[in-house]
Amino acid sequence: MSAGKAMVVFAHGKGLVVCWQAQTYVAQFISDAGGGGGTDSFDLDDVGADYNDDIDDGVWLFDLGLVDDGPGDWPGSRECMLQLTNGRHATAEEWAYHRGDEWPWEPIEQDSADSKESDHA
Repeated sequence: MSAGKAMVVFAHGKGLVVCWQAQTYVAQFISDAGGGGGTDSFDLDDVGADYNDDIDDGVWLFDLGLVDDGPGDWPGSRECMLQLTNGRHATAEEWAYHRGDEWPWEPIEQDSADSKESDHA
């Protein structure tokens, strides 16, 4: 199960997340990493996301998750990084949903422990 979804516009090798939805722990990570709140779009470079570098320009949909990024600052702690996987070009219909201020995917179900859901940009 995906921990989240994102619609990303790539131009000249740079990615801008224009809408996203994620489990609370991923949404909190994005916010803490400089991605703003759940209603904000964000630059992938600002958050430090891991994704396939072989992405061509266009509008893409990805699954979101967190991946281990090595030892943390505190003994026994681990760092993590936002990871985008299962990328594919968005369809014209999905782009139209986004432009109509609707989710371009089925809304993400929150874990029972999660109490809030991030909104889309």
